[in-house]
Amino acid sequence: DREALCKRTTPCALHFQIILENPMEFYTVTVQITDVNDNAPTFKKNEIVFKISESAVIGSRFVLDKAVDLDVGMNSVHGYELKPTDNFALRLHDQADGTKNVEMILEKPLDREKEE
Repeated sequence: DREALCKRTTPCALHFQIILENPMEFYTVTVQITDVNDNAPTFKKNEIVFKISESAVIGSRFVLDKAVDLDVGMNSVHGYELKPTDNFALRLHDQADGTKNVEMILEKPLDREKEE
């Protein structure tokens, strides 16, 4: 299990030596372990509740928790999707460590009488 051996370190490799007898031979072996997409992304909480007033200003931002994915590289989290998107849009901000900060941005006014 690449994640158990190397966590988020890339590349992930095991180094060991083999000694054969008759005739005696010494070999250095490196096994590079590639990641497979065997972990689904998860969030710390199953549900996030925002209490937003109808008078919230268009452009208001609400920071969302990042998804955590034990896989790395091509198999890690690449994006987020918000459904339905009637009033909000998502904005992603790339971080230096390769993760993304996620914000939900109010794009249309909220009306509790139309939709609770």
